[in-house]
Amino acid sequence: MINKIDVEIDGVEYTLPKEITVSHYGEVMRRMSFSDDDMDKAFDIIGVLLNIPYSLLRELDPDKIADLSIFLQNKMNQCDVPYIQSFKYKGTEYGGIVLNKMTFGEYVDIVNYIKDEVSIYMNIHKLCSLLYRPIVNKKIIPYDLEQQELQYELFKDLPAKYFFGAFKNLYIYLTQMKKEFVVLFGDDEDRRTVEGEIDKPKDDGSNLPWYKMIMALTGDDFTKIEYVVGRPVVECFNHLTYIRIRNEEERKKYLDEKN
Repeated sequence: MINKIDVEIDGVEYTLPKEITVSHYGEVMRRMSFSDDDMDKAFDIIGVLLNIPYSLLRELDPDKIADLSIFLQNKMNQCDVPYIQSFKYKGTEYGGIVLNKMTFGEYVDIVNYIKDEVSIYMNIHKLCSLLYRPIVNKKIIPYDLEQQELQYELFKDLPAKYFFGAFKNLYIYLTQMKKEFVVLFGDDEDRRTVEGEIDKPKDDGSNLPWYKMIMALTGDDFTKIEYVVGRPVVECFNHLTYIRIRNEEERKKYLDEKN
């Protein structure tokens, strides 16, 4: 097994890091998402993992570039391991959160980081920080924004192996939530028809749709926002479903009376 790889170019040595981090993986995948052909993607993975400038890579033998990129891709693939429930990192024990017990605030933060493929790759360390939190007295600490900000920075160097299983679990959970709360999210056919039309606001980088949901739950009392975002997301979605059904019934009644 090859545990170390060094590449020397013009007297400069480039070394593969001992551990591929979430930042490595995220940056490789982000660059690849904009690359059109295999050679550009080879430059992407080599450039990130070995930190070799593109200008130098373009001068190297294409066959050697291809072989090296395949080797590095295999190294990244080895990070794709089953879900790891808990681990120790830089002296602190971390545990995976229970997804069906997350708060509305946690849910909103997570979905804002996975708006699209590039967003996932750019925020991969933040996603891991939301999905894993420190364990104190055998319990995962509650969600705290200030703690998360500190952990975001710390998790930039988190080994990539902790991302894959956690993200797969998250994807399954979010898919199930959309099925359970079809009144809120619509079914797949509805989303294909409506998205990009009246229900999907222009992406201006704001969180306005979520803010509307939060304000609906507070009864338009902004002093209750902190309370609402701390409530379980399932509880919030149940009430939002009730509000939507009630509004639809009132709208239908109004139209019937008007006609």
